[in-house]
Amino acid sequence: MTRMLVSRTGWCRVIAAVAVVAGLLVSISANSGASAQTAGGNPPTGEDIEVRDNLIADQESLLSIYRCLFGVDTQLVLGGCANGQPVLGRTLPGVFSGTPTHQDIAVRDNLIADQESLLNTYRCQFDIDTQIVPGRCRTSPTQTDLADLETQAEIIGAEAEMAQMVSELRHSLGLAPLSYSIDLANVARNWSQTMRDTGQFVHNPNYLQQYPPGATLARENIATVSGTTLAEAVQIAFDGLVASPGHYATMTSTDVNHFGIGIAIEGSSFWFTQNFAYYP
Repeated sequence: MTRMLVSRTGWCRVIAAVAVVAGLLVSISANSGASAQTAGGNPPTGEDIEVRDNLIADQESLLSIYRCLFGVDTQLVLGGCANGQPVLGRTLPGVFSGTPTHQDIAVRDNLIADQESLLNTYRCQFDIDTQIVPGRCRTSPTQTDLADLETQAEIIGAEAEMAQMVSELRHSLGLAPLSYSIDLANVARNWSQTMRDTGQFVHNPNYLQQYPPGATLARENIATVSGTTLAEAVQIAFDGLVASPGHYATMTSTDVNHFGIGIAIEGSSFWFTQNFAYYP
């Protein structure tokens, strides 16, 4: 593998950034222990949000350093690169307002995991910091691997956007907030992928059986949009669900307390699944 030469300053920035991220990973593990709970569990705190937001900011900073050092995906670096380094320094996370929910935690945990996957891909591709890659590096990642990770990051962001739309809709009606469930989101994402792969736009006949045990009620919405961007498709799909009385009733149901969103992509076509459940 060809190794690129970088300046002492550049390597120092990488080492410092890795140390910060490693410290925050330990902190998030000690303070929060894991991702959001499927049902029940202690309510998240502002400190839980702050720890995750700082980790996200530091991992994004390290991603920018890698990108500028090795000249890869530089279009994703906020402010661009100059002399092999990011023009802008670490971006401070915004101040979280409101009451933290399990959905807020789950969205952040998904993003953190996706960032770490992409960091490890860069580490293996450019033979840097490979000693901290879980399982070490086995094969060199391809450009397809990198593209897949970027797409996954977009999907997670779009799922979070639609989840926020559902939450805001319920809030506007004075309805109780729902807890976001990673498990339900996985069921939803798997079904969206199934619809994409089979070409059949139908409901999942077994979604209740695929839920984590304990659900006493289950509901599902599906939607598909083609010929546009992912960001626009999220809005179009949500607006369509709101305009449909049956789908609207599902999103505004008062007999559910958990939900998850799953999206699949193929070119400019998108599949959406919303899964809802009640856990006593």
